[in-house]
Amino acid sequence: MIFSLSAADFNTWKRVALASGQWQPLPIPEAVLSHLAGIRSAREARIRLAKQAGRPLPPEGSVYNPSDEQRLQQFRESMPALPRNGWYQIRTAGTDIMRAPKAIRTKLNEDVNDFMLAALDPKNHTVMVRVSTNY
Repeated sequence: MIFSLSAADFNTWKRVALASGQWQPLPIPEAVLSHLAGIRSAREARIRLAKQAGRPLPPEGSVYNPSDEQRLQQFRESMPALPRNGWYQIRTAGTDIMRAPKAIRTKLNEDVNDFMLAALDPKNHTVMVRVSTNY
């Protein structure tokens, strides 16, 4: 979802966000996007399922075994375009993003199940919010 704000409201949001120290400058690093997309977890699940079924893994890049790059591209295409400049924040809540307490994550070292991603766009005075679950 993208929310448009007046210039004054956006500047208030921006001031509070930057003062908190919990927003990171855009662009989002590739490694963080990869963890949000759950790429490593998905790859491990495909390998595990193929072994359990006693079948070879389909060729990488096929529809049944997309490459990491293909999965990252699909993830990018699934959300509104992020601005070149601005700030972002990630909140996670284990496997219950709607009800569990959220934790603000300034670094991601592993894939996450559920997350909220917010981005502030100073050029267009917008706030983009994406809520996602990797099930």
